[in-house]
Amino acid sequence: MQKKTKMVTISELRTRIVAILSEVKFTGNRVEIWRNGKRAAALVSVDDLERLEAAERKSAVQLEHEMRAKIEAWRRLEG
Repeated sequence: MQKKTKMVTISELRTRIVAILSEVKFTGNRVEIWRNGKRAAALVSVDDLERLEAAERKSAVQLEHEMRAKIEAWRRLEG
């Protein structure tokens, strides 16, 4: 299912916070919050946040493995 991204201003968010949070929670759609004509923040579902956090952890683990491999290769060259 394709998720939609909706744009709201800070003012709109203040007046419609409950409805906007419900939409994010139940549809999984994302909301960009705009302030002074610029994106200031975003609301995403908990599922999206968990996927983002998992991707960040995976990237960190991959980076660690790559760095260990480079260190080991360097040690072999020095050894």
